Amino acid sequence: MAKIMRIGVIKSAYFLGIYGFFIGIIFVLFFLIRSLIYNEFNSSLGDPYIMSLFGFGGLLGIILVPFISGIIFFLTALIFTPITNIILKMIDGFDFKIKM
Repeated sequence: MAKIMRIGVIKSAYFLGIYGFFIGIIFVLFFLIRSLIYNEFNSSLGDPYIMSLFGFGGLLGIILVPFISGIIFFLTALIFTPITNIILKMIDGFDFKIKM
């Protein structure tokens, strides 16, 4: 059995930042599809279809949300990875099994 005794703070932050970016893309796509369906339904009722610039379906939202999500995940990893390392030190590591 192998043990994880420490997690690299910067590598963890990079990984979670990139992960958060992709989660942000999925989040924006979900809301874009939802807003397109909702706006299509409302346009059939007589409301004009207007895509908001700052909404989740807008261009600015599509660009900003993944980056903001990536930054939040990055900062969260910078805060919580050292705490995880302290806990790993207290409990003498984390056992896991690797099969090659």
